Amino acid sequence: MNHRYCALCEDILIRPLKVEDIELIRMWRNDKSLSKYLKPIAEITPEQQLLWYRKYEEDKNIIFFTIVHTKEKRCIGTVALYNFDGDNCELGKIVIGDNSMQGKGVGYRSALMAMCIGFTYFEIDSYRLQVFLENDTAYSLYLKSGFKEVKRYKVEMGQEILTNLEMQISIDQFNRTNEMVNEVYMYLEGDEAEMMQYGQAKES
Repeated sequence: MNHRYCALCEDILIRPLKVEDIELIRMWRNDKSLSKYLKPIAEITPEQQLLWYRKYEEDKNIIFFTIVHTKEKRCIGTVALYNFDGDNCELGKIVIGDNSMQGKGVGYRSALMAMCIGFTYFEIDSYRLQVFLENDTAYSLYLKSGFKEVKRYKVEMGQEILTNLEMQISIDQFNRTNEMVNEVYMYLEGDEAEMMQYGQAKES
């Protein structure tokens, strides 16, 4: 959906996905090394990507963010909240497409910021997600964030049989686990002067 939600943590910003971002995202989605653990699809054309974006703008059940490195002023990845169900929603679609930014905690900070936005602006009380056990980077990120496994089962992924994990986290567990939330600042795009710290926002 079109939205204005933004969050900043150190030198990493998440902001609304814009049409000028989608060509870069298309390239990342077509990169087999980045999409190894995503649903296998044919190569996406620019026309298909634009059509996807137009549909996304009207979809009230997903909030996409572009991850930006503020010092270098460039897009480096994506994260999203989606499949809203009352006070619960799904976290995912985390891609750090810029190779030079991988392994630097960008995914972790981006996930924290997205969840802080959900807790603050959407009154989300808990999150759920799915991740392959074999996806070491993503699995480690979610464990570090405080997610707990609730279910696992085998699935076919191309020529492989992988272990799919369902995980979840409550707001209380999130706040206890992640000290870095004290460094998360949120605002609505265009209202940067109204930026507020995550903890202060929860108290107000």
